[in-house]
Amino acid sequence: MRVRVLGSAAGGGFPQWNCNCRNCAGLRDGSVRIRARTQSSIAAADNDAAAWALVNASPDILTQLRANPDLQRGEALRDTAIASDPHVAEAYLSVTLAHLGEVEQALAAADAANRAKSEFLANMSSL
Repeated sequence: MRVRVLGSAAGGGFPQWNCNCRNCAGLRDGSVRIRARTQSSIAAADNDAAAWALVNASPDILTQLRANPDLQRGEALRDTAIASDPHVAEAYLSVTLAHLGEVEQALAAADAANRAKSEFLANMSSL
């Protein structure tokens, strides 16, 4: 099974549209070197990755697809690697649920790495 983290920020992404904290405002004005993040979402597939199932598709899906072009193959006029057959998506979700512990560990590790990186960059930019 393959899991790809498409976004790891809270609802609304980062920076928050209505937040003016040092990090959000700093990202907008370029005074803080932090990477913007999209709203939390993952894609799951079996090992051959022929079709992916989206988990928690968010309003950021277009940005997430642009950052992961293999999910938007473009082999036909209307084409995507995202499963459109509900039975395919259900099968992937069953596998995902069976491996939920692994997925949760992967997401926790990704979030911890993002937090550590953001804190490091925030500390470095304040020097």
